[in-house]
Amino acid sequence: MKSRYPVARRTRSVVVSPDRTFRCACGSLFEVNAMITGRQLAEMFAARQYAQMLEVLAAVEGNATHSTPDESLELIWFKARALHRLDRLDDAIDLFEGMVAQGAWDGTRLGAILRNELAECYRESGQSPTRARQLYLEVLELDPGNPVVLNNLGLLEQAEDHFEKAVKYFRAAREIECQGDQPSEVEAAITMDNLAGALLDLANASRDEAAGGWIAEAIQLLEAARAVFQQAGEEELAAGNAIYLGRALRDVGELSKASELISGELAACEARPFLHGRATELRDVAGEILVAKGRNGEARALYTAQLEVVGASHLRARTLAALASIAVAEGNWRTALELNEKRLAGLADRVVNEAKLSTYDDRLALFDTADAAVGSMLAITAEANEADLIEHTLSALVRWRGAYIEIERILLAAARTAGADVRAAWEDVQRSRRLLIEHLLGDPGPEITVHMRTSRRLNMELAKAHGRFVERFVRDQACTAADSELAALLHGSLRELLSGLPAGAALVCYTHLHRVAPDVSTVANDEKHYVALIYQQDAPTAWVSIGDARIVETLVSTAVGQIADSVGTAECDDTCLKQLGALLLDPLRPHIDQASHLVLAPIGTLWHVPFEALVLATGRPAIESWKRITFVSYPSEIRHWGSRCENENPPAVFGVSEYSKFCDVPTVMGFTDLPGALIEAKRVASILGVEPICNDDATKSRVAAVVRPSMLHLAAHAEYDADTDWKFESYFNMFLTMSSALRGPDYDAERRVVFSNPLFRSMIALAGANALLTANSQPAYGNGLLTAAEVELMDLRSTQLVVLSACKTVRGRAPTGPVRGLATAFAIAGAESLAVSLWDVDDRATQELMVSMYQRLLRGETLADALANTKLRIRKSFPRARNWAGFIVLGNPAALRGRGASVEAP
Repeated sequence: MKSRYPVARRTRSVVVSPDRTFRCACGSLFEVNAMITGRQLAEMFAARQYAQMLEVLAAVEGNATHSTPDESLELIWFKARALHRLDRLDDAIDLFEGMVAQGAWDGTRLGAILRNELAECYRESGQSPTRARQLYLEVLELDPGNPVVLNNLGLLEQAEDHFEKAVKYFRAAREIECQGDQPSEVEAAITMDNLAGALLDLANASRDEAAGGWIAEAIQLLEAARAVFQQAGEEELAAGNAIYLGRALRDVGELSKASELISGELAACEARPFLHGRATELRDVAGEILVAKGRNGEARALYTAQLEVVGASHLRARTLAALASIAVAEGNWRTALELNEKRLAGLADRVVNEAKLSTYDDRLALFDTADAAVGSMLAITAEANEADLIEHTLSALVRWRGAYIEIERILLAAARTAGADVRAAWEDVQRSRRLLIEHLLGDPGPEITVHMRTSRRLNMELAKAHGRFVERFVRDQACTAADSELAALLHGSLRELLSGLPAGAALVCYTHLHRVAPDVSTVANDEKHYVALIYQQDAPTAWVSIGDARIVETLVSTAVGQIADSVGTAECDDTCLKQLGALLLDPLRPHIDQASHLVLAPIGTLWHVPFEALVLATGRPAIESWKRITFVSYPSEIRHWGSRCENENPPAVFGVSEYSKFCDVPTVMGFTDLPGALIEAKRVASILGVEPICNDDATKSRVAAVVRPSMLHLAAHAEYDADTDWKFESYFNMFLTMSSALRGPDYDAERRVVFSNPLFRSMIALAGANALLTANSQPAYGNGLLTAAEVELMDLRSTQLVVLSACKTVRGRAPTGPVRGLATAFAIAGAESLAVSLWDVDDRATQELMVSMYQRLLRGETLADALANTKLRIRKSFPRARNWAGFIVLGNPAALRGRGASVEAP
């Protein structure tokens, strides 16, 4: 949740005197080529002459031929700190990380200061909260109970919306300050200020009865801190405090007191040039108070005047947003939309006019502008419920997407510059667009933190809009024209999307949303709700409520575990399947009973559900009611289903059955032999008329080098490790530097990417996968694990079918949309269709299923029909759902074309 109190956070860096710093480092002050002393550098730093420091240090670096290693280290220390203060955070992080990697000052007080500085850079940039948290905790090990570090940890958790944790850290810091050595009054006031901010955010995010008490405590803390700041002459801290306090007083209805506070502080800031930025924020609060008093005209005049003097794009965007809110309150929908369009226009202009986005804050401001404006426009259009306003929203969104793509190109190219060629970076951009731009409701693509944060915020705004649409539909039992059109906007162009939908098919998009407050400004995370959206070519769009997310997810988790693991009797399976059918399909039947084909787009845990096996109220399984049930990751993919590309390249078939070779340790940490995979690969290859590539020949490099086969079949072990304590961590540590997906000198950074990214937790085990466990790795095998991240780099364009005959290949991370794992990785690489598994599949049943499916495919059946007919036949021999319902079709369900389809089936 985005804080309602978006003022700059106050923090303190751990500092020591210049003399003490150098004594810690090398025992005495030093002179650098007689040009400048360490004391002089420290004095420049204390005087905030950071730019001049960098000039001096550049000259020193150019002439320092006799400095000792300690002196060189200290020069880097000064340079990194100056870069930090100038907000050149990426450069500062590189220098600080280099010092940490060299073991600079390990185990000393200065080592703690170094790690704190580095953590501050990460926290302020927002790039790696996990790394920042790790560094802060390391500092606490060296300096237990340091209140400054506890404050910084609190700010980190607050930025991540972990408000309860933030409050805990701030309270701990305050308790230590009160009981231990007394800090300065200003330092103690900063802690009170931070604690108050976290309490206000916690109250805003919670509907707990204690929220009122938190707000009251926050106001007391803010007033006490304010008195200290004013007495100490800390004008900037006092101004920031007033912004918090003014909003808190406004929220509890003390409007006169809030108005008096803000007016006085605004006058003081306007008289100080260095506080003009704070003055802008104070005017925002003054306008909010006027709106709360019902004096919209005065607020509008205040904001309009502010537009004349504000230059920064993110500040202009904030003022435009405030004006748009007033227009919404007055029912002036068109004015509100036009003001939000101006916000987007400002973003696009900045992208066009700037060669690069210099700092992370600049980038984040641009993304925030776009996300907030788009979310507001969607909500406004829904609230207005006027069809003629849809065009405004559509055209603005098109412009926004163009600007967003350009920002993404700049960011991704910059992120991949070191050690990557331009072509590779550009190809990554093309792949990531599919996830970030073309599919607005999708999960983020590349491993760039800014994308992750932006996608979460955008999804939240879209969830707000969804909430309004669905609540209206549930209330009125009718879908208005505006709702239908806006649904098309959120899921891609409806007309274009439905053009590729097979005749007689119904597209069912499961999604979840958050119910929203009437002012569309807050979201209650504990009220997440599942909904199904149903699209058909000749029927109106339908919205069906599924139920509370907690109930749905609990039932799905329990039932799927029972079915997949066969822990109970067949009767238990039937009970679970009936419960899931009553929850997920029966409510939809009035809209989909006449459909001959269901195309399902699940979300989150619903990707684990065996929909074909669900038992309906009629007593029949879904596969008998709708013979074709297939899946799609993103609804907008359907527009490309009109026809398949012909591919005359031969199929490729791989099978790995021997994993124990070169590995004599217990298999609990490795992969067991899989004899059925070899038999299956040989039988499938015989049907397709090719030679299989098996065991020692089925290496990672050979699979990754396959280029555009007509079909690709992989029979092997697969793994998705979702545990917090990753059981493959030690395994990956051993081959990380050998991985072709990770290039670059920063080993620690690469490890952090691996351990947090679902694309590196999803993998196929190939020849030699177990060898590294006993240090018997063979160069020919590489590391033996083909991760989803590496799959994305394969060239599978025009590949009509990829079959992943392995366990749980549909699994991955799916918090807000499609699963991020092996299945989506193969799709991103270019595969048109996939056959993937929901759970650990039976070896013998899988062989029979695969052979029968390929035989039917080569007789001309569609992929959907071939798999469905095979399942119906196998169900007679293996009636339990786990034996026949484990594989699904993901992607284009049409018949194959080209070489693969022309092979004569035996």
